[in-house]
Amino acid sequence: MEAKEIFITITGLKENGIPFKVGQDFILQKDMENEDAEAVAVYFQDDREETIIVEVGQVANSVGTIARGTYSAGRLYDKIGETGICRVYFVLKEAVIAKVIFEEPKVEEEKQLEEPEEIEKPEESDELEFPTNLNW
Repeated sequence: MEAKEIFITITGLKENGIPFKVGQDFILQKDMENEDAEAVAVYFQDDREETIIVEVGQVANSVGTIARGTYSAGRLYDKIGETGICRVYFVLKEAVIAKVIFEEPKVEEEKQLEEPEEIEKPEESDELEFPTNLNW
């Protein structure tokens, strides 16, 4: 079964000099310090320096900010772990539409079953042997 594609609206875009570009990946992280219990923050991580992480916005969570056809932060909250990844698909004036990227589960290599050893069949004989020590 193919997983459903999930798109989100990113709002509250921060003026921090980090432009959103189509195809760019961002980090999603549950925002435990936000008063909204289902808040999901969006972060940029500079590929050149792994430790620099800057908040660039939030996943929209109100009717007035969610683009039609996208998930709210509340709907997304239980579908990601503590963090996730999203990829920018559309950049609008005051919002960004991104697709949530779910990593494919690693499929373990199928273990090949060893061929069973052949069991020798006894030769067929016309005579049937009945046990003689049965007590009826």
